[in-house]
Amino acid sequence: MILTDYVFLLGAMMILVIVTSSVSWFGYLRYECVGCPPSDVRRLQSSSHTFVSKVTAPFQTAKSSLSTSGCSIPRFRNDSRPGELDMFCHRPEPSKNACRAAEEYFEGKEPGKCGGQYEEICTLEFEDRRLSCHQESCPNGVFVLGTFAEDKGRFIWYPLPTAKRVAAKFNDNLKNRDPSVALGLAFIQCRVKITFKALTKNARNQKKGILQGGEVRSQQLLVFPNLTRTIGITGGTGAATNLSINILLIDSVSHSHFYRTLPLSVEKLRKMDRDERSRLLVFNYDRMHSLRARTFESLQVLMTGLFSDIPSALPVRPFLEAVKRKGYDILWYEDVCWHYQWGISRYFDFKKKRSSMDIRWKALRKAVSSYHIDDLGVSMASCEMFRSNDVINPFHRKDICYNGRQHHWYILEYIKQVQSLYHRTGRPFFQFTELNVGHDEDGLRIKTLDTDLANYLEHLSTFDNILTMLLADHGNTYTPYAMNEEEGRLEKYHPVFFLLAPRNIEDIVGRSGIEGLTVNQDRLISFLDVHLMMRHLIDDGSSKKPIDPRLSGYDHQARGLLDPVSSSRTCGSLPRFPGAECICRSSSGGFATTDDSRHLILADFGLGFLNNRIQSQVESGQAGEETAAVVRSCQNLLGTSIDRVIETEGTRNGTEIRMRIFVRPGKPFTDTDGFSVVFLVSRAESTVSVDWYERVSVYGRYGACADQQVEEGLCVCDVSKNNTPRKPLPIVPDDYPKIFNHTSKRKDVSECLSIMERRRETGTVLEGLNRCLNVTVEFEVHGATVNVASTSKLPARYIIRGNQSLFLVAFLAMGDREDWTVSYNVSVISG
Repeated sequence: MILTDYVFLLGAMMILVIVTSSVSWFGYLRYECVGCPPSDVRRLQSSSHTFVSKVTAPFQTAKSSLSTSGCSIPRFRNDSRPGELDMFCHRPEPSKNACRAAEEYFEGKEPGKCGGQYEEICTLEFEDRRLSCHQESCPNGVFVLGTFAEDKGRFIWYPLPTAKRVAAKFNDNLKNRDPSVALGLAFIQCRVKITFKALTKNARNQKKGILQGGEVRSQQLLVFPNLTRTIGITGGTGAATNLSINILLIDSVSHSHFYRTLPLSVEKLRKMDRDERSRLLVFNYDRMHSLRARTFESLQVLMTGLFSDIPSALPVRPFLEAVKRKGYDILWYEDVCWHYQWGISRYFDFKKKRSSMDIRWKALRKAVSSYHIDDLGVSMASCEMFRSNDVINPFHRKDICYNGRQHHWYILEYIKQVQSLYHRTGRPFFQFTELNVGHDEDGLRIKTLDTDLANYLEHLSTFDNILTMLLADHGNTYTPYAMNEEEGRLEKYHPVFFLLAPRNIEDIVGRSGIEGLTVNQDRLISFLDVHLMMRHLIDDGSSKKPIDPRLSGYDHQARGLLDPVSSSRTCGSLPRFPGAECICRSSSGGFATTDDSRHLILADFGLGFLNNRIQSQVESGQAGEETAAVVRSCQNLLGTSIDRVIETEGTRNGTEIRMRIFVRPGKPFTDTDGFSVVFLVSRAESTVSVDWYERVSVYGRYGACADQQVEEGLCVCDVSKNNTPRKPLPIVPDDYPKIFNHTSKRKDVSECLSIMERRRETGTVLEGLNRCLNVTVEFEVHGATVNVASTSKLPARYIIRGNQSLFLVAFLAMGDREDWTVSYNVSVISG
């Protein structure tokens, strides 16, 4: 046996490494750090030589920038409400740098604008519902009328020779309540460079709702809700209230970004609030906390009161059944194509992969009936509007326009007409409308909503029987501001929320309800509070039922926002996914500024965790020899830096530590890719685990080269290679890349197996490396620790296929200045 001793002195820290045979070896590390100097320059000494090692953390902390106020979180009113200063949750004020960054990203920059002017081919009178069309609007062209076929789920196009024929066909259909106009939608086109005869021939063979032939010179969408068809279509027991509930959800708009980009709408709301003659009371909740930066999970709590693993469909049926029993008609509108992967297709889970459009449409109609939805109306226009814009969704264009008007204009116009018609009947409705205009990649498109939203708010101000919730699910997640600025990151979890209530709402909720709505404007709230309020207002008896057990541990009031929530609420009191950063200064304690080594140990572990997932997913999709090197396109992630480290004590019997981890990008890109990772460190159990992770950089760009088996949010690859998997180059341990600017120490255990060890002042990590191309190595790691938390329970057995690496275990010292010990040995079983 060959014995080699290494002794290093680091301040008051001693490191002793004993390496035994090449097949089974034992390593002993003892770190004793008492009164270590605060400098990041440590002087290491041994009996044979002296040298200096500079320990640098590859990130800059930001607690100072958060505490130096440069501008304020926008407030609806300038007054200070009673008890506000006693709130436990204080939203950190943006730093001067954050304010400057917001100005650079958003101020003075215009969004995309619709080209051309609105052209009116036909005119539809709202009151008498008669259409008149203008022959001069289509000189030397062919008119085309498109109406929706509910039995097929698509528009059918009818060429017509004159404007009079268009009006006559439409008016006859409307008069006779023809199913083709039941949804209240009609497209009208003027096509040129084709004859009426040729276009009529093409119309006989139109497929998938597309009429080929000619060139569309102008086009128009008519919206005319048909209430005689909508009212009570899915049954109900009669209205028991005249208070309608109106939810307008604008995807991806933070509290601050609403004020930043929609000044006309803000001023309209303030004017309504100041006007004592206004029929509406305006409440703005400036500490609304989202569950996650995704829509589905937010809707799950908002509409169901459930908080659980993501189901295949939105479990909203029981709540909508209660709504229906109360006597409401249920209206559901959105700006996503009905058969796209998001929107109602996702919410109601009717989209079947590789199924025909006819089968999908039948599934949708069945789902609509099952969920008691009376009208989808204007939602059915989105597919055709996207086709006209050469897109399949509304998420990545600077604008979605039709006939010189933004997509959202048509939706707001439709729901204005719907609400006016319902007001005449005195019948209540429960309406959910989702707009994705805020879901873009630069945060500017939301500006196109301002004028139209302000006009819609003016429309709402004329009613005294509609309770409106104007809110977002979360802030924008894809803008450079959200990715690069601390304030932008917090805004992701701080959505806007206004509530517009009729002045006579006190007759329904009582004086205590008004007090709750008022006081809670300054308190930390969530979608659960909003749901419980709606549940009480609906109140068919369900509000007296116990709350879902999975939510019973969270702070809540039976009537939600109608009762004052606790002023001492923390983020831990709310339903929240692990990755959702707390918007309160008191709970997060700001960004970490000390113990860089400890955070880098965690980052190394997080990186290894992600790489192991990639490797496992690739292997699971490849058959063949177990000893063969894995063929893959997705690369091992190489850590470059970390930032935004936040520690939260007392989270689930431990410490929650979240950070962003940046990795080297794939070719040809030069910017970094990043992940947000949440760790849970349990002192009681001496364990460290990855609790949650999320990609925080755009990953769609790797779609051309990503392995199909690998989660799309994990892959980094060489785009120039497309998706041609290839065997990795032979691993050369001496050229092993640095991880977070730290070199690995190589320990050869056998002919094939090497242990790559990365030590830092507060821990160490071990990675296994199989240097052989066609040999699989199986081995065990045994160990013992004192005052150390580890990521794996030892002993542990591992298998590494040829020419692969595998993250094994990380050891993290528990406490800043405690003695801690790690001893481990590796025994090869085969290979």
